[in-house]
Amino acid sequence: MHTEFHANVIDADTGDEIVSHQLGDHKLEFDEIEAIHTKTDGVDRIYTLIQYKSGELEFLRNAKSFWRRDFSLSDSVAHAILDIEVEGSLTGDELIQEEVLPIWEAYFSRIIRHYQELRALYERFWQILPLWTTGEWTFPTINNDKYFGFEKILILANNRGYVTALNSVNGEKVWVFSTEQRDIYQLEIFDDGQLYIFTKSGPLFILDSKTGELISQELLAPSSSIKRLHDKSLLVETSEGLNVVAGHNNGTSYTTSHDAHTIKGFKIVEDSIKPSWTFITKPHEIIVGYSEKNTEELVANIGIVLGDRSVLYKYLYPNLAAVAVWNNNTKALYLNIIDTLTGELLHSVVHDTDVLGDSVSVVFGEHWVVYTFYSNKPTPEQHVVVIDLFESLVPNTRLSKDSESSFGARHPPAISTKSFILPVKVSTLAITKTRFGVTTKAVVFSLENGQLLLVPKFILNSRRVFGRELTNEEKAQFRLLPYDPVISIDDHSVISHKRQVLGQETIVSMATNLESTSIVCSYGLDVFCTRVSPSSQFDKLTSSFDKIKLVGSIIILVFLVFFLRPMRESKILKNLWVVEAPN
Repeated sequence: MHTEFHANVIDADTGDEIVSHQLGDHKLEFDEIEAIHTKTDGVDRIYTLIQYKSGELEFLRNAKSFWRRDFSLSDSVAHAILDIEVEGSLTGDELIQEEVLPIWEAYFSRIIRHYQELRALYERFWQILPLWTTGEWTFPTINNDKYFGFEKILILANNRGYVTALNSVNGEKVWVFSTEQRDIYQLEIFDDGQLYIFTKSGPLFILDSKTGELISQELLAPSSSIKRLHDKSLLVETSEGLNVVAGHNNGTSYTTSHDAHTIKGFKIVEDSIKPSWTFITKPHEIIVGYSEKNTEELVANIGIVLGDRSVLYKYLYPNLAAVAVWNNNTKALYLNIIDTLTGELLHSVVHDTDVLGDSVSVVFGEHWVVYTFYSNKPTPEQHVVVIDLFESLVPNTRLSKDSESSFGARHPPAISTKSFILPVKVSTLAITKTRFGVTTKAVVFSLENGQLLLVPKFILNSRRVFGRELTNEEKAQFRLLPYDPVISIDDHSVISHKRQVLGQETIVSMATNLESTSIVCSYGLDVFCTRVSPSSQFDKLTSSFDKIKLVGSIIILVFLVFFLRPMRESKILKNLWVVEAPN
C-alpha cells in the first residue's frame, strides 16, 4: 500500500502492518501518476515501478528511488519540423519584393540598402569602440550548427497527448505541451510559425512553434486524415466529407486520398471539392503501401550522362504515385504506378512469391521507385526492388515536350528494374533530402535489428550490368557497377553506429544549408537523429585545413605584387629612354 509519504506491507488476512518505509522528502504526486506496479517478498522488501502521465518511469526499492527515466518520447505518432533561421540583413519579404521589381529598380534598391547598412555599421563602430578597448564587449559569433542549418527543432507528439520540441543537435527539450488528448494524429507548421495539433476526436490546438505557448483552441468535426495542399491550406477528411481548412484555397489544385481499399482523386476549385476518379481494389486485396512523388523536389539534372556522352533522359512527370496492393488469398504483391491527376495506370508488376503483407514499404524518388517486401518462396528472403523511369531506353531520345498539358495524351515511361536481397528484414524506408537536389540521393532503411542503414542510389541502380565485365564506356559512367544481388552491410553504411534504435516506425529527412549534408531522424519507441553525407562533405572544409598557411600565402602574394610593381614600372620607363652618343 502506498500513501503520499509511506510504502507499507499489510497482511491480507489480518490487516496487520508488517513493515513500513518512509519516503522522506520524496512525495508521491498521485495527480501526476498513471499507474503503480508493486511487488513484495512479504517480509521487508517492496519493489515499486511508478508510471507517470508524462511518460516517465521511476523504480523504488523500499521507498527509495533507484532510478527515474524519461520515456515521454516513446510511442510518438506524429511529427513536424521547424527550421531555425539565421538572422540576415535581408528579410524574406524584401527578397520577394526585389524579385518582382524591374531590374533597374531592384539594382538601385539594393544600392540604397547597402548604403544604409554601411552607415549603420559606421555608427555602430564608434558606439562599441570604447567598450571593445576596455574588454567589455566581444564580437558576436554564430554557432556553426545553426549557421549551416544543422540545428532544427523536431516536434513530436505521442499517444499520451504530449507534444515535445527537441533540438536535433543535442536532443535537449525546448518545450513540452500537454493536450490531454490521446488521439493526436498529425502536426502541421505554417509559414507564420503556428503549429496546428490535430486530434481524431475534434479538438484543434494552435501553438507558437518556437515557444510552445497556446495561441488558441478550436473544435472541429472528428476527422480521420489530413493532407497539405500546394497552397499551404489543409484538406481534412471527416465523417461528413472533405473540407479545406487553415486558409483559403486560391485557384485549382488536385489531390488524392486513400484507405485500405480505395484511392480517390479530387479536383479543388477554390473551396469546392469534386471527385475526379476512383481506384478500388479487388476482393481480398489490401493497399499496404502508398507513396506520392514530391512535386516540390528540385531536379538538378534532367538526364543521366552515359560513357559516350549521350544522355538517358529521366521521366520527370511530377504527378505520379506508387501503390502496393497485397492479395490476402494468393499472398501476391502488386506494385502499380499511377497518374494522380487522371488515375491512369502507367506500370504494374506482380510478385507471387508468398509475400508477407505487413512487410511492404515503398518510396517514390526523383524518377524512381524503391520498395521492399519479405517473401517465403522459393526461400525466405528480404527483397529490395528498384524501378527507374526514363523517357526512353534509347539514349538522346526525349519524347516529352517542354510544355504540355497534364490531361493530354502522354507516353508511358520506359521501365528499367532490378531486384536485390538484404540479409536483415526491413521495417520502413525514407529518402534523403538536400537543399538543391545536387547530392547523390540515398535510401535509409530501418532494419528489424535496430540499425539504420544508408544505401546510396547508385547501389540501387536498375542499370547495373549483369553477367559480364564493364566496357570502357560503361566504366566512364558515374558509379555504374556490376550487378550484385546481395546488398552487403558494412560499418560505414550503418548510420546508427553501435546504437540499437528500437521501434522505428517513421524516418524523417531534413535538408540543411550545406548541399552535401542531410539530417536523418527516426522515431517510434526510440528517437534518434544524425547527419549523413551521401556524396561526402564536398562543401565544408575539414578541421585539418591549414587556414594560417592560406592567409600567410595571400599576404605574401599581395606584398610581392606591391613590391614588384614599382620595379616593373621603373624598368619599362628605362627602356623608353634612348641615350645617343655625340658624333
